[in-house]
Amino acid sequence: MEPDEAAGTVNLDSFTLDFTERDPNEGAWDEEGERILDNEDVLEQMLDAIPSDAIELGTLEDEVDNWTSWQINDRYFVTPWEGEAFEWALFRISWDDNWGRYGWESCARASGIKEGRHAGRIMFKALVESWGYDLDGNEHEAYRNFLDQI
Repeated sequence: MEPDEAAGTVNLDSFTLDFTERDPNEGAWDEEGERILDNEDVLEQMLDAIPSDAIELGTLEDEVDNWTSWQINDRYFVTPWEGEAFEWALFRISWDDNWGRYGWESCARASGIKEGRHAGRIMFKALVESWGYDLDGNEHEAYRNFLDQI
């Protein structure tokens, strides 16, 4: 767990949110391997599964250009968490442009923070710092801008 200077504790250990347990792409193909649900249908089902008390923090879009390139399109949310001494959980719906499908990712949990959006900001910052991203440099400007708008 990492304490935050503004109060609260963030935990980046793996966890699962109940509504993310079902693979959102299950049932998207028929027995012959033909797609019967398009990606927008899958995304709509995922959005419908999100609890009504969740707060959408926004969409982060970026392009990674390394030895290969890919698009990042992640929709971040924070939701109340009940149990295990945490009050909030950060999760995202992520577009995988390699496989051409959406997926869930549970990102972080937090305690000691009263307001959900503030908890989301603190958890998102801890998450990207755990990835080694320098939020002061130009390389990860999209992440810095996303953090600033939360």
